[in-house]
Amino acid sequence: MALCGKAGRLFVLLAAAFSAAACVTMDPTVDVELTWDQAFVRVPGLIPVSLKEQRERQIAELPPGTTFPTVIYMHGGGGLSPYAYKDIKIVQKAGFAVIALNSYARTRPSNPGNDLNYTCPHGDCWAIDRNIFNFRNAELKYALEQVRLLPWVDQNNLFGWGHSEGTYAMAAYPGAIFKARIITGGGCAWGFAAEEPTLAVIARNDAYVARHRLKHTRPSTCKKKSGNASNLTYLEVPGNTHNGAQTKAGKKALKEFLYSHITSAKAK
Repeated sequence: MALCGKAGRLFVLLAAAFSAAACVTMDPTVDVELTWDQAFVRVPGLIPVSLKEQRERQIAELPPGTTFPTVIYMHGGGGLSPYAYKDIKIVQKAGFAVIALNSYARTRPSNPGNDLNYTCPHGDCWAIDRNIFNFRNAELKYALEQVRLLPWVDQNNLFGWGHSEGTYAMAAYPGAIFKARIITGGGCAWGFAAEEPTLAVIARNDAYVARHRLKHTRPSTCKKKSGNASNLTYLEVPGNTHNGAQTKAGKKALKEFLYSHITSAKAK
């Protein structure tokens, strides 16, 4: 897979004398339904299950008309890792259902940041190339179509949360599609088009960002991309974790943010 964006343009310029290298565009819609069908779902009061059929049987047994405020969660480049499950547990314990899309349920471009030895060659990387962004964007688009078909989702209280690699699509997807959005451990290198209230959280000394020199992963880029939009709240919390939402201050801010925008008392 060729690099695209800033890194890709640099690569192409350097390689032009040796080959006709160019960015290869991949179709981001191939098997996109797998990211939804193999999502990890937690519903308050129900035992988590991994198989879609088991989950649907459980949900079918809920009293008619039961709905839950719901968060669509987009994991980082590491997939549905133990860190992602910690994020999921935060909102699930707060009374929200969670649908965590599984980006790696299909063949997709790799993220160089998953390599612990990777360092951005010029300290100004965009963290993910255009192909990865397109894939994550397609996942979110498909999820938004499918979530409207779920009777147990409170459609008036649908929230979005993107972490690290997942922040890029979450921040750049246009319109007022959620009640509110959350982005953690990542930035807005591909734009900020959210019209809803958005909370951006990062640990002040994020070790992941420092190790890879990926300064474009910082949510502070959202300030610039949004033109300091009034709907964006930027929060730095103490610590060096890559997910500031898992700190004491981060958890508190995240829960208060969700509760402040919910229109029912179901999750409180």
